[in-house]
Amino acid sequence: MTNEPMGRLRWLAAAMLLCQVPLLPGIAQAQEVSPKGKGIVGGALLGAEVVTMVESFVGIRRGWLYVVGAVVGAGGGGVGGYFVEQASSDGRAPVYMLAGGLALVIPALVLTLNATRYMPDEMATEDRAPTNAPPADPVVPSPPKTPQSLLNVNDRGLRLGMPVPSVFPTWSRATERTLGLRAETELRLGVFQAAF
Repeated sequence: MTNEPMGRLRWLAAAMLLCQVPLLPGIAQAQEVSPKGKGIVGGALLGAEVVTMVESFVGIRRGWLYVVGAVVGAGGGGVGGYFVEQASSDGRAPVYMLAGGLALVIPALVLTLNATRYMPDEMATEDRAPTNAPPADPVVPSPPKTPQSLLNVNDRGLRLGMPVPSVFPTWSRATERTLGLRAETELRLGVFQAAF
């Protein structure tokens, strides 16, 4: 009875091995690459990418100029790719053009999106400002004139003072309720204060 599962396991292993035999690779052979279509597509991609990248380097901001430039560049690149395809004897140049066009898709897209992103004008104002808004320049609280701790450093220099005692609760009310703690307080004395 114990040999039966082992026998089944051996048959299963043999069946799996036999299923793998047709999947073994044959002898590797060099094949000629057909340049058909690769030069046209690669040229169209390269033409569109070169035009949009140059536009982004020059600093053109309008999106419609990128669309027009990409269409014109793709047309010119496709025509050039057709002639490269016809002149190629081994198909390498059209394949290289296609690989270069595919490699430059992301950089061209990033440069185009970066150049056409929204950047507000420095002198821009609101058309209709809100009427019920708080004042634009709120009062900035000034630091206390008298020293609040033993050592005070501010724009007037180093000053000595009498620490002002402060009483604070040790825990928040939520912490007291959650952990079942007693309400306690702590005394704080300022030893050092700096204002920059």
